[in-house]
Amino acid sequence: MSAPTPPLAPSRRRLETYPSTRARAGHFALITLVSTAVFYQVYVQGAVSPAIIADFSISLRTFVLVSIVGNAVGALAAWASGLADRFGRVNLVLAGAASAAVLTGLVLPSTTSPTAYTAVYALLSLVGGVAIVATSALVRDFSPQLGRATAMGLWAVGPSLGNLVVSVITRRMLPGHPDWQYHYHVAGAIGAAVFVLAFVFLRELSPALREQVMVSARERALVEHRARQRAGETPAGAGTLGSMWRPVIVIPALGIALFLMFYVTRVGFFVLYFVANFGYTPAEANGLATWYWVANVAALVGAGVLSDRLGVRKPVMLVGSLASVVALAVFAQRATSTDTSYTTFVVLLVALAVAGGMTSSTWLAAFTETVERIDPTATARGLAVYGSVVRGFVVITLIGFMSTVTAAGVLVDQGAKVGALSTTYASELKTLAVVKPATMQRLREAPESRAARLAAMRELRAAGVPGTRADRRDAVLAAAKVPPADLEYLARNGPPVQDAAKRGPGEWQRWWWICLIGQLLVVPLSWRLHGRWSIRAAREDAAAHQRLVDDELRALLAADDPGAGRGTDPDRAPEATPA
Repeated sequence: MSAPTPPLAPSRRRLETYPSTRARAGHFALITLVSTAVFYQVYVQGAVSPAIIADFSISLRTFVLVSIVGNAVGALAAWASGLADRFGRVNLVLAGAASAAVLTGLVLPSTTSPTAYTAVYALLSLVGGVAIVATSALVRDFSPQLGRATAMGLWAVGPSLGNLVVSVITRRMLPGHPDWQYHYHVAGAIGAAVFVLAFVFLRELSPALREQVMVSARERALVEHRARQRAGETPAGAGTLGSMWRPVIVIPALGIALFLMFYVTRVGFFVLYFVANFGYTPAEANGLATWYWVANVAALVGAGVLSDRLGVRKPVMLVGSLASVVALAVFAQRATSTDTSYTTFVVLLVALAVAGGMTSSTWLAAFTETVERIDPTATARGLAVYGSVVRGFVVITLIGFMSTVTAAGVLVDQGAKVGALSTTYASELKTLAVVKPATMQRLREAPESRAARLAAMRELRAAGVPGTRADRRDAVLAAAKVPPADLEYLARNGPPVQDAAKRGPGEWQRWWWICLIGQLLVVPLSWRLHGRWSIRAAREDAAAHQRLVDDELRALLAADDPGAGRGTDPDRAPEATPA
């Protein structure tokens, strides 16, 4: 990774000249690494959720409430992160990365109650909300519009890679380290290492530079000239946090939030879905997750490159959203088909991942370009709208999920124990289903009573239970030894678990249809985002813009050297060539 030499003074983190392509690539890599680390620390909770639920003896509803509180706090933090226009992006990124490492590696593993855990996790979610805005604003600053979709695709890789890292690390370490605290220690250590790298190498553009709109890297000299002219001026990015809450920004943000309902469900509940509905092991379910995240990472970058080559965002976004709707429709239909093969799910999830990546990277590019078009000095405030709306809608999604898929809570809270007891006492339960409760009660009270034992044995024989006299004797004695507390638990929770297992697939299917409706709305709600639908029209716009840039560059060269402007090709001017 290439990056500028680290300065000693924090004030020198600002770049007064636009960095070269190689340096920007280094910054992109570092920003993606920071984003990945922060989201890994936020998402590790999902991988160790069974251990957390068991350790704190809480229900699934209570555990989801932890995420609801966290995302609500994250939404507020994302909104407040619009201050990055005033105080700088890197300051927020470094503060967030350091805080995440401390909270994850030291504070969260030390909590001993659900209340303390929820409070600390809310603080960690606050850091996640800051990371969404500050890192995406940095990516926008370092990426001209003609490479914006690729750059935003790389930024969006962060959350996907964070999930992939969670899946890979926990799958390898969970068998040997079942305690959830260990995994938070590991995540905190990784976060601390990434913070050190960011502290040493990460830079940001000066306010005068980042407030310019750069369409292509060929405008580097022109942008730097404009920035020098504004040197010493008060930065314009000092407006109120609410200045970008306008329909053209909020409505598309709501559209992508609706589109991401499936993504949010996937992050939190996919393992539960495949374990409860299809009988997969957690390892098999995590294997499906790995397929999804690898495909999603590739699609985010690939779709960005394609969009930049074509010069348009909306057509790629439309194709991605429609493909996602088709794949999700098939996926929803399979919710009630327990004979669906593992390979079929792999294909469907890869299709959903690719389609989702196409939609997300191009939407982000169009959104940032729309914010620039409104006010290039308010980029962070515009992205704060996106971050807070998405985080806020995650809260609504989680509440909607728990209200729709009620069977999930029953299966998580009581299903495991009911299943374990049913397996442990399988033969005894068959005996108890035949022998009258009063007869079995007499045998429990007097296990040495021959009369009670023979009465129970006669009832087994009358019911046609096969076996010898000795078999029937052993069966009734074993049934009498089953702890009454276990039988009471099965009697109280067995029927609700059986009912939840029956209605669960239908409830999941209903939720997938709701997610599909959300995906149908992303393009209509994002219709007003800036950008052409026609590739030809987009290229004509780019050519016209380039002619204006060339004329301005010639004028700039002529002003510096009156004899240099005539016949000078801006592409050959040293400062005008792409970095």
